[in-house]
Amino acid sequence: MPWHHAINSIFCREIPRGCEGAGPKRAPNLRLQGQSLDAKTGLRDNTFRYYDPDVGRFVMKYIQLRNELAAILAEHPDEGRSYRACSDAVIRVAESILELKIPDDYRKFISDFGAADFYGFEIYGITSNDPGQESSVPSCTWFTQSEREHGLPSEFIVIGSSGDGLTYVLSSNQPYAIYAYGDYSFQCAPPQKIANGFCDFFGSYINQAKLFIEQQRSN
Repeated sequence: MPWHHAINSIFCREIPRGCEGAGPKRAPNLRLQGQSLDAKTGLRDNTFRYYDPDVGRFVMKYIQLRNELAAILAEHPDEGRSYRACSDAVIRVAESILELKIPDDYRKFISDFGAADFYGFEIYGITSNDPGQESSVPSCTWFTQSEREHGLPSEFIVIGSSGDGLTYVLSSNQPYAIYAYGDYSFQCAPPQKIANGFCDFFGSYINQAKLFIEQQRSN
């Protein structure tokens, strides 16, 4: 018996005959704290993760972060902007140019926003229908190609910079971690891991933006 069926047999039991009353025929699905039933999989999904049926695995809650950024941009248009939704065909062109596969969460971000900046935080992406012709920030295609000329290994995609010398890159190899290096030179400054994946990085920007918003409201 699959393990999740075994769990279902424990946490979702038939009500004994004669005890049904007027209510439903089955008892409520018992859950641990922070969990809910995922009807698609029959599993109890942790609410701090999101099951993506397209890739067949649980991922960080990109959808929640996407919605939070969309709300920030809508409520504070003077503090940020996104560029354009990006089609899968255009993303595949960028992948062909860079000769790598863009990790899923970052791919979703590009599909939804193209690129974005908000409250001083900028996430690079794709800003036109022809990534090969982009020639400035916030183009991840252009910046990645430029950094490769200065020693950036081919597995990395440039997704942002701090403005004071740090460049942020996303690995296209599992576990898809994000690294930072200084002096705008991968060779001159050893890279330091700063996030376990794109959603960690994205979420930290969202949280900092929320702090700025709260500070503005309290002033």
